[in-house]
Amino acid sequence: MIGFDPTDEQALIADTVRQFVENEVRPQSRECDEAGALSKDVLSQAHELGLVALGLDAGADLPPAVPDPCLAVDVANQARLIDRLGLDTTRPVVALVPGAEFGQAKCWPVDHYAATARALVDRGYQVWVFGSPKERTTGEAVCRGAGEAVRNLCGETRLEDAIDLLALAERAIANDSGLMHMAAAVGIHVTAIYGSTPPEYAPPLTTRRDIHYLALDCSPCRARECPLGHLRCLREITPDTILAGIRPRAGC
Repeated sequence: MIGFDPTDEQALIADTVRQFVENEVRPQSRECDEAGALSKDVLSQAHELGLVALGLDAGADLPPAVPDPCLAVDVANQARLIDRLGLDTTRPVVALVPGAEFGQAKCWPVDHYAATARALVDRGYQVWVFGSPKERTTGEAVCRGAGEAVRNLCGETRLEDAIDLLALAERAIANDSGLMHMAAAVGIHVTAIYGSTPPEYAPPLTTRRDIHYLALDCSPCRARECPLGHLRCLREITPDTILAGIRPRAGC
């Protein structure tokens, strides 16, 4: 919103959604308990519809269902990027997204990503690692020892470029992050990994997904760094668990 302080904008959105839940959803819901509390599913739907309502004219009817987001892909830009970056499109691609702006408590360990990259190469895939310039060293750590079939694209693309390249992948393996949601919106399969945040709050909005979340007693803490120092919620999601749903390519 132009002219709004970010804090004021967040407060406005939160207040609008709260009023929507209190005035429109709760009175009509049959999913309240005796104390009037709504289920997580109803709250999630209300939050989604409340945000959609912000984009409608006053008094307009809400849509019967909120469609999954869909991002347009620039095919001409894809071709330019393939040429500029020297990318191979003859071999199936899996995208890895090892970063998350929120903090390390959302990030699956780098050594898990690195082991996954090596295993994917052995299964006949090539791997493209996506992220911002500040995640360049993380990308290098993921690529280390995996050979030429793994490319570190962190910092090599603009946001719109990352969207166009993600669309070339068969799937993305990603933390709970903006790029994870963009991968979902370009239509590829998303393997989403959650740690300090619960998937029901911000899941990938696609039917082509699998979600990994351990729901430990200490989760979700919603902290930027693990307050207990062990990061078990992410470390205990193993590469083998993530790879279980990915079949080797023919000949591997």
